[in-house]
Amino acid sequence: MQAIIKAGTPRGTVQAPPSKSVVHREIICSALAAGKSTISGAAMSKDIEATIRAVRALGAEISQEKEKDSGGLALGVRGIGSCCDPGGPGRITGSGTTSAGGSASGDLPVLYCGESGSTLRFMIPVALLSGGGVFICAPRLIERGISVYEEAFLPLGIDISIHKDTSEILVRGRLRPGAFEIPGDVSSQFVSGLLFALPLLEGDSRISVRPPVESRPYIDITVDILKKAGIELDICDDTASGGGITFEIPGQQKYRARHWKAEGDWSNGAFLLGMNTLAKYGPAGAAQYDGSRVDRDESERAGGSPGSDRRRPPVQVSGLDPDSCQGDKVCVELLEAAGRWQAGDEPIGISGCPDLGPVLMAVGAACGGCVLMGTARLRIKESDRAQAMASELAKFGIRVDVFEDSVIVEPGCLAAPDEVLDGHNDHRIVMSLALLASITGGRIDGCQAVSKSWPGFWDVFRGLGMDVEIVNASGAAQATQ
Repeated sequence: MQAIIKAGTPRGTVQAPPSKSVVHREIICSALAAGKSTISGAAMSKDIEATIRAVRALGAEISQEKEKDSGGLALGVRGIGSCCDPGGPGRITGSGTTSAGGSASGDLPVLYCGESGSTLRFMIPVALLSGGGVFICAPRLIERGISVYEEAFLPLGIDISIHKDTSEILVRGRLRPGAFEIPGDVSSQFVSGLLFALPLLEGDSRISVRPPVESRPYIDITVDILKKAGIELDICDDTASGGGITFEIPGQQKYRARHWKAEGDWSNGAFLLGMNTLAKYGPAGAAQYDGSRVDRDESERAGGSPGSDRRRPPVQVSGLDPDSCQGDKVCVELLEAAGRWQAGDEPIGISGCPDLGPVLMAVGAACGGCVLMGTARLRIKESDRAQAMASELAKFGIRVDVFEDSVIVEPGCLAAPDEVLDGHNDHRIVMSLALLASITGGRIDGCQAVSKSWPGFWDVFRGLGMDVEIVNASGAAQATQ
């Protein structure tokens, strides 16, 4: 599908979508508890659907109901805690079997992960509580790999076989308590996956995360949610002195059922806040917004006329908690840095928040260039995000140089693209290109990729006054959610 966007100025008030990072974790903790939990304010995306399928495959029951007040979804989760009590049989009931690479998988549950790396990496240790599972993945997810688990589980005799021809990963064996050493510069999801499973084992365990520890805020989200679910663990954090993190996890613990409330997502909220950065520093500059934080009532008391306040951001975003554990809340400072970046300024470091890379590159392209550091992990996302953005920004007349762990967005004049833009089957690439197309106009192929994390993105885009039409391959208009 293709999005046809006309140039315009986004304006209005919008609620940030719920954080899929948080909801993933709340679903898993609820599924591992005994009894009924609820999650209010959730929303469906391809990634969240994948985690729901996965915990259902292990025996959890999940219902969903539309909330009258908020319009969001309330999830009801009846967990499998009674099936995996410490010291008990540890049985998790599966909902189906298959064969992987032509070899029988026995009675292992089948977990359909799609493109969700979070689902795959979170659920492998959980499935190993009861013998393993067969993980069905999109080809790109298979390519991203799970070598961290292959190395960590080798001493336990756990068999992991990857079958690229059928896009299946077969994991067989039982997780046992012990000491695990995990590299901190690959993905925090491997650490989180172990943190979910190890408290349910009979004995105590330790996780040593080797420095450098990147994406630390995502580990913090996991720890915060684990503690709310009744799980105890001790943390020795040496990152301030260049060291790693050690987690001491007592065994024989139980997850506690509870009510959760989803919080707004800073990762996707960055695209909304980026609209204000473009209004402040982009081609139209301060003609729209000078960046001062003054509300409308205060402006009018000071003599301004209603509707003409240049100090009020054109896009008002609600639902983002500044005290959240989400590391991507740093987007406020990083978007500002990318918008006003000038030659000689310090590079903008994103090693702890790689998901912000594409939107920062887009803002830099529109506002006179920028330099990003800590970009190595952009290669192992849904696409090679640095190269994908470099390819698409060239269509806007902006040169980008991509290095091993840095990206230089050269200064240039943003031009309307003559070619159709390619979303690279990556939700964050599509949303970043939409920001730039709001200035120049443009067409984006593969615009449906936003459904991975934010199916309602195009409706929100329209709701802010943008003219966007979604057409299928034959050119027929399509309705958005």
